[in-house]
Amino acid sequence: MPVILLTIVIDLIGFGIIIPILPFLVLQFGGDPVEGTLLLAVYSAMMFLGGPFWGRLADKIGRRPILIATLFGSALAYILFAFADNYWLLFLARAVSGIMAGNIVIANAMIADLTTPENRARGMGYFGAAFGVGFAIGPGLGAFLAGDPAAPDFMLPALVAAGLSLIAAIFAVFFVRESKPADELRADGTKVPAAHKPFVEFINSGPKLFLFSQFLLLNIIGSGIYGVFPFWANAVLGWGHLSVGILSAALGIVTASVQTLAIGPLTKRWGEARIFLFFITLTLAGALVISLTHTEWIFVIAFILLITGIAAGNPVVTTILSLSTPAKDQGAALGLANSAGALGRIIGPVFAGYIFLELGVDTPFLIGAGLCLICVTWASGQKTGS
Repeated sequence: MPVILLTIVIDLIGFGIIIPILPFLVLQFGGDPVEGTLLLAVYSAMMFLGGPFWGRLADKIGRRPILIATLFGSALAYILFAFADNYWLLFLARAVSGIMAGNIVIANAMIADLTTPENRARGMGYFGAAFGVGFAIGPGLGAFLAGDPAAPDFMLPALVAAGLSLIAAIFAVFFVRESKPADELRADGTKVPAAHKPFVEFINSGPKLFLFSQFLLLNIIGSGIYGVFPFWANAVLGWGHLSVGILSAALGIVTASVQTLAIGPLTKRWGEARIFLFFITLTLAGALVISLTHTEWIFVIAFILLITGIAAGNPVVTTILSLSTPAKDQGAALGLANSAGALGRIIGPVFAGYIFLELGVDTPFLIGAGLCLICVTWASGQKTGS
């Protein structure tokens, strides 16, 4: 598991590098917040289409080859991004990146393969911490590589991101081993054919349908607020890409610490549902505070609480789903969860960008708080454990 996590951390540092420069590159090409959030949405749209495909394919042929292929694909997407000289090439580069984001689905399935039910939450917390580390290092590095805010160079960060994904792919080739459970055998030694559930059975299952809805809502809230955050900070506080990158790095440090140190022990003591309720309440409180005040230091604290709640809530819900799914169907179930999350990340940024322009800069935070109430209601109705 440490080798898998290290591979994902390297790739996610590259992903994080792009975050602080993307909105300002859109503005450089003459775009607006809606067009900027569309770049986030197309990435998620491709993840939505690709997640179930990669997950089911990994259940059939193994996790390792899919992980390696998608990491190499990510490197190619960043190279295209680096040489994009107009908005539509950026759009294409983000679409390719989204398709290749199957490495996230596969890594999730590998963590599920390698952990016992008792330690599943801890494993998913470590996976979430890999995101935190990527966001702790990547955005700050991206802002630094872009250079002078008055005359930024956006090609260099993209090329470094491509190099990191390539390193992760090569690392996976040499050091990552297959984690897929062995096929069941008959008495005569022949394989028992895998009897995968159709996707519709996952969706039509009442409890799982509600679980998938939580992935959807969490990602609508998180991606919508995070998508407009640079534009909000620029309009309200006068921030540029360097300030956005520094706060993103701080967020990564905080979320990685919480996911590594807190999620495992807390879920063992209090159960997944209670811990999810706690973290989503943090998000709700942070969104409300930001919508009520434009004081810089209050915004920073509230925004860290808001994003930490979302970042910690995702692996907890993933744990609940994984524990309720047979081992042979982990890839398919987590692929569908990834697609539900990706659908949220399609809806969230575009909707938030639109209401940011049309209804006021604070409206995305108010609506985000309202959606948190739905998650709070769901978590309040769950049993104490998973």
